[in-house]
Formats: sequence, C-alpha cells, structure tokens
Amino acid sequence: MPPTKPYRMKAEPAEAPPARKSSPPAQTLESVLHRYVNWHEAEGHSRKTEQDAKTNLRPFFRYLKTEFDITHVEQVEVDNIRSWLVWLRNTPSQRKRPRSSKTIESYCRQVMAFFRWCMAEEIVMHNPLGRLKLPRAEKKIIRVFSDEEIKRMHEACQPNPSGLRPDVRRMLTTRNRAIMWVLLDTGMRASELGGIRFMDFDRKRGTVYIMGKGAKERKLLLGQHSYHYLTAYLDHWRGESESGKDRLFLTDDGSSLTLATITKMFARLKTRGEIPDKRVSAHTCRHWYAVRFLLEGGKLFALQKLLGHETLEMVRIYANIADTDAEEEQRKYSPADRIELEPTKVKRRGFRQG
Repeated sequence: MPPTKPYRMKAEPAEAPPARKSSPPAQTLESVLHRYVNWHEAEGHSRKTEQDAKTNLRPFFRYLKTEFDITHVEQVEVDNIRSWLVWLRNTPSQRKRPRSSKTIESYCRQVMAFFRWCMAEEIVMHNPLGRLKLPRAEKKIIRVFSDEEIKRMHEACQPNPSGLRPDVRRMLTTRNRAIMWVLLDTGMRASELGGIRFMDFDRKRGTVYIMGKGAKERKLLLGQHSYHYLTAYLDHWRGESESGKDRLFLTDDGSSLTLATITKMFARLKTRGEIPDKRVSAHTCRHWYAVRFLLEGGKLFALQKLLGHETLEMVRIYANIADTDAEEEQRKYSPADRIELEPTKVKRRGFRQG
C-alpha cells in the first residue's frame, strides 16, 4: 500500500477581537432626572415616589454644580458624593436645624437608587457609588402614645374658637376626630388616608379599601370609634358625593385634604394636647396601632399585611416594643402582687418605680 499522507487540520480564521463598547453620549443631570421620573411613572410607581426623587435629587445636583461645576451625570465621582454627605452633616437645613442621621440616610438612598438605575439603563459606564457604604442612622426607640395622651388629643381636636364660625368649628372638630381615629384604628399612612374616595368606603361592612405603596390594595376594618366619627363627618358635614371618585376628607374651603394639612393638624394636637416629649404625627398613630395590635395578640404576618410592608424588618421592631410594654404590664398587674400579706418590719424589695 502506498504510504498515507499525514492529516492536517485546516487553519481556522482568527477571531476578530470583540468591539469595544462605546461610551454613552454625555447627558445632563437634569435631563437624566426627567427620564428617571418618566421611568417611575411608566412602572406604575406612586406619585409620592416620583416627587421624592425630584425633591431629594435636585438639591444634590445644585450642590454638584455649585461646588464642583458638575452638570453631566458621567462627571460624578465617589469623592463628590462623600463631600456632599459631609456638607449635609455640617450645614443646617432651610429651617435652620441640623439634619438628622435618618434624613441623611434617606437622601443617600435616593442617590444610590438613581445611579443604580443609570447603570441599568447604560447611561453611565460605572457606578460612582459602588464603593460607598450607606451612612449609619441613629436607631432611636419608637415612643407611642399612652391612653391618657390619646384622650387629650381627642379633646384637642376642637379648634380654637377665635376667628371661626360655630358651624365651621363643629365641622372641623368632627373631621379632625374622624382623621385621628381612622389613623389609630387602621394604621394606614397619611398619604393613604388623603387618597380615600367615597367608592373606597364600604359603609355596610365598615371597611375601607386603600391603595398603598407599590400599587397594592388593602382592605382595612374600622372599629367603633373610627366608624362613628367618620360617618358623623360624612352625614352631617361632608355632604353627598357627586361621584364615587370624590375624596372622602376635605379642608374647610372644600379642597382635597393634603399631607401638609394633616401635618399642621397634628402639630396643633401636640400643642393643645400638651405632649412635649413625643412626636405627634400621623405616623406615630401608625406606630401605636402596630404595637397595640401585637399586645392584643395579633400575629406578625397579619400585621405585615395590614400595614402594607414588603418585609418583616419593620414589623419586628414593633414586636420588640410590644415585648417591652408587655413586661411593664406584667409588673403592673402581677397576680402574685395582688395577694395581701401581713405587714412586716423588714424593708421589702421590689422594682424601682419610674
């Protein structure tokens, strides 16, 4: 047989090196913010989410322009953001007060979310906050209302008579009490309360349907106090609705209730109710509801659903507060302490009061 020729593999053509990704075109911070807000709206996020983005990011952009002459998103570096955080800590707010660590943390979260979105949308090639850690916020103990403070707030719902007609004063008293008791009885957010429409209130069943964060609807039950004051306000002062989409709560001039109106109302309750040592707000009503719900035997997962929380993180904080309150109640109503013993000359020991 003739000798076989050795097999030779055909040389494959060399692969061309991958084309380098070109840098995205330069875009101004304001134009990117406009796209960011549009994205929130397209995703169905709440109006408050869109407003928070603009409210928190625009001051940050002004700082970059003033201090570093930065106007385009790709110019931002991590050192610029660290300088901004230092400035926030050392510069008073518009109200001439130092910013809390919680406020600074909230600002930083907004900026982090913005640049993560810029990376996902390929507006920037690198995330300037990639090496930045979220600033630590102080973890303060949440202080909720006592029963006596709630009674004082109830009485304080009656406005000062100066400058008000008697009928307007009675209307505002009923409306204020309806707002306060609905918040205490359901734990809903102030923004959720302001958005309640006539069609959301099931009068026969005493339930309210609200649209919470993430466009998730919840059904909440009203107790006797909140149902009484809400129906009294609707029957005697609010009047009939021309459309089921009309807001349930109005101001004294007939416009829709705003967050600013609710905030001012609770500021007056704090002063007139003489509660100087606690934050008096719609959100404190939410804290009170959560703690009382757990003290009365409610379950954590049920509370998470009622409050509209995505995770159990915040609910566990309420559980810790409820445990502390339960210990105090146990000491106050200890069954063994109710048994009267003969007086003794020996000094008795016990828990220090106060």
